[in-house]
Amino acid sequence: MGLCPRCGAQLSFGAIFCGSCGARADGHEMQDTRSDPRSTHSIFTSTEYTLQKRILAILTTFDIKDASGNIVARGKKEVVPVGPSYFVETPEGVRVGELKGAVALIPNRPYLEIRDAHGEPLAVMVMRVAKKPGAGFFSVGVTTWVIATPSGEELTKITWKKGGHDWTIETPDGTTIAEVHWKWREVPRDTYQVKILNSTAIDPYFVLATVFGNPADRSNLA
Repeated sequence: MGLCPRCGAQLSFGAIFCGSCGARADGHEMQDTRSDPRSTHSIFTSTEYTLQKRILAILTTFDIKDASGNIVARGKKEVVPVGPSYFVETPEGVRVGELKGAVALIPNRPYLEIRDAHGEPLAVMVMRVAKKPGAGFFSVGVTTWVIATPSGEELTKITWKKGGHDWTIETPDGTTIAEVHWKWREVPRDTYQVKILNSTAIDPYFVLATVFGNPADRSNLA
């Protein structure tokens, strides 16, 4: 274990990001692939979406539909040696994004990488664990789920509720951006309802990515 090069907080073993300030543990600041990740540059411009998971043989897909029931895109799962991936494509097969999941959930390391159509990183979804100031060595850490830029800047917080069946995405100051409801007990099963309340705060693509990285549904990234 070492100390964060930015804030001096103690780093957990194997951490890529500091659990206190979000900086990269190696001190290298990566360049973001676009100037403002809060801007909407993707095809996702609606305020309501339905995501329905379908499992056919070894292929898992997510149909992403707008409020009118039109399929805007599909997430197609492909398992690769270093972890599972979803390629997000239009109904015509044009790739618009890529989501790369981790093999295991490890604190302060990316659990889901959100990439653009060319595979360039836009953001990461991370479970940050940090000690409270003045807490003892054996004290329980404070856990916060966030979406951050590749360099570690926090863009949103994710608040999981009801065992991960509902969650909200918020700005760092607590303003709600979106709400997600997982209809895990309903038919068809594995249907998610997404409501965007503030589309100017962050690209809706990042909000939709949380469905693929829901830690309560390990089958998404298994």
